[in-house]
Amino acid sequence: MVNRKEEDDDINEVLREIFGREFPKKQKETKNLFEETIQYKDTEEFIEDKYIVDIQYNLELDCTVTQDGYRPAKLTEMLRERVFLKPRKQLQFYIKNINEFEKLKPYNICWKVKNEGEVAKKRNMIRGQIYQTDITTQEEHTDFRGNHYIEAYIVKDDVCIAKGKIDVPIREMIEN
Repeated sequence: MVNRKEEDDDINEVLREIFGREFPKKQKETKNLFEETIQYKDTEEFIEDKYIVDIQYNLELDCTVTQDGYRPAKLTEMLRERVFLKPRKQLQFYIKNINEFEKLKPYNICWKVKNEGEVAKKRNMIRGQIYQTDITTQEEHTDFRGNHYIEAYIVKDDVCIAKGKIDVPIREMIEN
């Protein structure tokens, strides 16, 4: 057994592994370039904490990226070509293969938007909550850099049967 101390950065994560996700998360502190303390609340939720998970299908996600004066582009094509997103873009995420689930109706659709990185922490905008919207699209916009991601889920009879994820890398920061 590893000898852990309360001061260890990951002690709450170790305790969560032992006692489950019901064990409280530690409020995290980090230092930015100016050595000021940043406090943020980790609000991420996990699908397995909300529903029974029995993934039987894959959701294919994509996103239409738009900005005034530019032609719309598909996020999957941008990622394939190693083009990273910049701020001030509108994003419309959608489930590409939603028609494959027609025969399974009724079901619910949930979305998760997770911001990551130093700017998300500084602004206390980690997000990561899972929302039931029952719509096949999720609108967002790029505000700040970080390796963010979006997940979508199909939930039927309180069981998550399908899951999809798309990365949203943003490389340039808007100054506020």
